[in-house]
Amino acid sequence: MNHIRLKTACLLALVLFAGMHIHAASIIYDFEVGSYVGIAVENATLSAADGELKMSIAEEQQSWKARLLFDINQDIFELPRMFFRYRIGHVEPDKVAGCAVTITIDGLTTSNGDLGTWRIYPGLNASTDAWQNIEIDLAPLVESWELTHGQQHGNIETINFYIGNAGDPYFGDLWFEYIKIGDVLAVNDVQVNPFNQQELLVNLSKPVTGTAMASNFTVLVDGIMNPVMQTSLSNSTVVVLRLDSAIEIPREVTDVPDMSLSYNGNDSLVAEGDDLLEAFDLMVLTSAYAENLWKYWGTFNKVTQPYPAVWITNNTVVNGWDWSLPESVAADPNAYFKFAGDDIHELSCGSLRDLHVTWDELEPTEGVYDFESLRQQILDAAEGYDGVSLRLRAALWETVSPTGLPLSGMQLRENAPRWMDSLDIAKINMHTDRTDYQVHNLDIMDPDYHSRYQLLIEALGNSGIPAMEELKVVNLCYRSASYGEEFTVYDQDDFDQLGFEYTADEIASRTKERLDFWADAFGTNVWKLMYVGSGLQSHVDYAGQLGIGSRNGFIEMYGATIHMPQFGITINSDRHVDVDETNPFIANNLRFGDENEEYSNEERFGWKESFPYRYQISSFRMLQMRRNYVMHDNNTLNPELTWYLGLGLSRNVENTPDAWVMLNELSISPWANKNEDGSSNAGPVKNVERWLYQRDISGYETTPCMAVPTAKDLWYADNGRPYDYTARKGQKMGFVVDDRLLLMGEHPVVIKVSYYDGVPGTLKLVYTTSSGTQEKSVVATGEDKVKTVTFFIDAVMDAPDLNFDFELHSVEEVPVFFVRLIKQETDPKTCEFVNTTGDGRWTNAANWDVGTVPATVDAVHHTSVAGSLEVDAESYAYILNISHDAMATVAVSPGGHLMVKNDVKLGTFGNSIGRLLLNNGAATIGNFFFVGDSSHGELEINGGNLNLSLSAWNPLRIGTGEGDGTVNLNGGTILTPGVEMDWSDTDAGSSTLNLNSGLLQIEGSFSAALRMDDDAVMNIDQGVLRWRGDRIADFTTLVTNNYVNWSNGQTNMLTEDWEQSWTNGNSILFADFNDVSNGYTTVWATRTSGYAAWSNQYGLVFGPDGDDDNDQFSNFVEYGLGGDPTNPAHQGHRPTFEKGSDGFNYVHAVRSDPNSGLLYYLELTDNLVSNVWKNEGYTVIGTNIVDGDFNFVSNRIFTAGTTNQFIRLIIEEN
Repeated sequence: MNHIRLKTACLLALVLFAGMHIHAASIIYDFEVGSYVGIAVENATLSAADGELKMSIAEEQQSWKARLLFDINQDIFELPRMFFRYRIGHVEPDKVAGCAVTITIDGLTTSNGDLGTWRIYPGLNASTDAWQNIEIDLAPLVESWELTHGQQHGNIETINFYIGNAGDPYFGDLWFEYIKIGDVLAVNDVQVNPFNQQELLVNLSKPVTGTAMASNFTVLVDGIMNPVMQTSLSNSTVVVLRLDSAIEIPREVTDVPDMSLSYNGNDSLVAEGDDLLEAFDLMVLTSAYAENLWKYWGTFNKVTQPYPAVWITNNTVVNGWDWSLPESVAADPNAYFKFAGDDIHELSCGSLRDLHVTWDELEPTEGVYDFESLRQQILDAAEGYDGVSLRLRAALWETVSPTGLPLSGMQLRENAPRWMDSLDIAKINMHTDRTDYQVHNLDIMDPDYHSRYQLLIEALGNSGIPAMEELKVVNLCYRSASYGEEFTVYDQDDFDQLGFEYTADEIASRTKERLDFWADAFGTNVWKLMYVGSGLQSHVDYAGQLGIGSRNGFIEMYGATIHMPQFGITINSDRHVDVDETNPFIANNLRFGDENEEYSNEERFGWKESFPYRYQISSFRMLQMRRNYVMHDNNTLNPELTWYLGLGLSRNVENTPDAWVMLNELSISPWANKNEDGSSNAGPVKNVERWLYQRDISGYETTPCMAVPTAKDLWYADNGRPYDYTARKGQKMGFVVDDRLLLMGEHPVVIKVSYYDGVPGTLKLVYTTSSGTQEKSVVATGEDKVKTVTFFIDAVMDAPDLNFDFELHSVEEVPVFFVRLIKQETDPKTCEFVNTTGDGRWTNAANWDVGTVPATVDAVHHTSVAGSLEVDAESYAYILNISHDAMATVAVSPGGHLMVKNDVKLGTFGNSIGRLLLNNGAATIGNFFFVGDSSHGELEINGGNLNLSLSAWNPLRIGTGEGDGTVNLNGGTILTPGVEMDWSDTDAGSSTLNLNSGLLQIEGSFSAALRMDDDAVMNIDQGVLRWRGDRIADFTTLVTNNYVNWSNGQTNMLTEDWEQSWTNGNSILFADFNDVSNGYTTVWATRTSGYAAWSNQYGLVFGPDGDDDNDQFSNFVEYGLGGDPTNPAHQGHRPTFEKGSDGFNYVHAVRSDPNSGLLYYLELTDNLVSNVWKNEGYTVIGTNIVDGDFNFVSNRIFTAGTTNQFIRLIIEEN
């Protein structure tokens, strides 16, 4: 008798004829009479007896040889799956028999090169000889075949099942009790009831009838029986087993007990077609329990390709989350993903290909470099991508196995040059306590290593590779216990191995020098560099000063990197997170990345089922930190969120399409996020925010709610409060929009609110328009779901009618998870100033050709008429062009505030002149400011403030186009991330910056923040330059290259403790770090009066106490008396004596210049032995003022009653 049971066989002809999948077939092998018709074997033997199928595999056939071939030729497409019950004959501890499965349809077998998953790799547990069950889902193979060959095809002809592969070979016997394929009765899984841990749920694949007896089931929990007390059938598809005692499920997924359920098959649980529920042995799962905990964030499901959410165009409510943006939103050009795999190209932002290269490859022989192969590798890797992310690994000497077992190819990760073995460089074991493998790095602090590393990077800089357009990111490695060579600090274990200790200064010096090597090698391409250090011990702050970015890691540890002052991210006193956008990594948009491993090792960071939640919060933490680069696995847990993430990278408040707040609260431990002094920052942290802020005030108090467990005991989490609040509730919630996001006036925006629908009630959006306060609402219906409502509104921010920019009201306190504000695009106008009324006022609508005053979205031109356009109130533009043949001027007067959201250009065509004049007014510019674009531009500031956006690299550009650019700072302040003068303009035009008075403050704390080239010149008079960071060396370079002039200057010194000075004979230029202004380099000039000017005149070699002409008179004395310090015969005006009636007169010269800085007086004594001199015993009786450099002072010295009197003249600095 043939025990292959075919169901719906009568329909197969119809299915094949019509080419449609109407019903699914099922195939069941139970081997009851020793038959296995329909199963073939290769490189093994089969035999059937006692209701079992035995497969025997010889040792020489253990890898990619033995396979079963199942002759199917049935329509199983609706439920393409296999169920096995098997036991192993060759048992070893921790052994797995690796398997591989492919399918054949229409004579074509899934194979490498197909689109999608062409082969799946189940594993058979070979560590026990007990009966086990396994399910294999064939759907990915079917999908791959159809993607490759098309949707029209016949049935699956053959299932090809290999047993034993290269990674997990297997030989010996293998028994099968049954094999079921297709639409068959089987157990999908066994779960702990998420709502009652005293019950197990046996989930069946099909409805059954019959009765289950408790005695036929055996439950083991960590090997101890937990008796089944009662059974029942729920919905015909779930067998409910009530246990003697509830199962305790711990917080740590790794601590979950081993639980198994065995069923002997003795009940009559039967599905349609007499399909009997066979015996099984299965593990009891907790995934349903865990999924219930984090159910609002979706199920764990890896998706290969991200895709955008559909933009909603009307007021509506959708189930779940909404990460959509208007279709017109494009990613910032500086935003990049680097996916781990090579098969993802269609992303919302730039896609980079990863390329690793080793020092050993680049310099196989000392001093002989091979950069051409690297150049070709970069070109090849960039094909089909937007560029390459390069990592040069240079420290790892070898990977060793402490036990002597094979390392599965990890020894191939060596990267330090082999010729270094001849050098006396120590090799440091980076993890002496590991037993599986150990990484040995060269001592990168060793002088021999350090000097050769310098030569390598210098050679790389000279190769031309840094300038390659395809090269977008270069990782600056250090050393680590992993193959990534991230920064790892030197510790006592290292010193014990070395036999000595490096001092902290030695390590700091060499670490900074490594960064200097790279910065010097890359020059103007320094912006491509990204340091893999992030902590203060890595000197990442120094990297930022050089213009080098940073890549952190562990963003999936979303609570571990909240307080990072080195990146401008701090927890404030009310436990919200502040982001300092003037921080160089943010303000200068340096390469600023993170690595999101929230999806790779599925239980590394906690319950797998928690990952969608953790992926969401870690994604928004990256955006909060202003990241512009993400290392990502080749899968995503949320394709729409991943697409949104790419659109949100590298944004600043001016170019972001939206602002948002995640209304959560988590608790951090004392062990992470410490303050700068090492003290604890433990406590709650409220919200994840970017340019939209929720705050509690009186009447607007909120309570955190909707708690979920933290998925694991982690060092950063407060394990006394092992949960995260994911939402907030309150009768009123207030929201503040960053003032820079939307300028004054009414704006069309979209508000999206994700809320919990399970609390019935009404959620109202309250906002203000030009017509007054308005409301829109949504009703929560009581469904246990997250829903997102979309409101399209016109709103006025900062309106006096409300306490906040907008509010959410709910009497029932409906919980709110997330609020997002999206800017709507409006049709901009081009507004030309025509001055119809002749009053020249910006705010007069009649002065514009369009008849309305420009708005924040409008392009404004002052190019048609000459003369002045007056700004005496708040005035707006999107871009502003100022230029006319007879000069066009925009003048901002007291009370005026010019706000331009994007670029300003002065001088835009021909021989025209464009001029911006600030007379104690204010101007705020959101993007670039060009002074001298295509023609001549002038910026004159006589008072007031010019502020350029610090949220991105938007420098003040002077003469960087074809025209000349001139800036006259006569008073007031210029605040800018940087200044570029005559930079990258192919030698066209000129650039002049006159600091006559006032303050120029540069916030970019790196050398490229002040760049000068060609004809650029900075003239410093009474003005002050303030530059963030220690920029003494950078400014010295500009002076040395003759880009800086100075004259006259201030009358007073700003500090007496300065680092550098220069003199030109007329004045002195000073540069100071920290003393004048903490954290800044300050530059100013002073008039060279007094000794300095006199000394410069004679070109003296020695200082004031020296004697250049060896005439026994110090240089300083000759200055005071008018001598020639280079001529010993000319010692100046010597003092003279004139006898009087009661004494004599002592006459000496004094310099007539009140700024000479000198003080003259006499000292007397009557005893040279005692050497006690006193400034007394004389009277100044007059000064003979003459027309020259010196006057003469007469002093009366009384001699009555004295025998001896000795006199000396004192000259000192006043």
